[in-house]
Amino acid sequence: MIQREPILVSLSPSGVRVAIIAGGEISRVERVTLEPEQFEEGWKKNLQPFDDALRSALNTLGVRPGSPALVLFHGPHSV
Repeated sequence: MIQREPILVSLSPSGVRVAIIAGGEISRVERVTLEPEQFEEGWKKNLQPFDDALRSALNTLGVRPGSPALVLFHGPHSV
């Protein structure tokens, strides 16, 4: 089985970011901007409102299904 490089997925109040890692370094990043009220509302709805933004970023970068991912996030009440 071929080991795939992981992707990074970041969810923050300003947007959803997906980064491609190649050779241990970030090679490409796609960002979809969110409005602050979208972020707060998204958490109230079990993150489902972020699906389209995440899907858009993944598709733009050509991420294949099954790629390993590291997910980083900031909750609406993080300090």
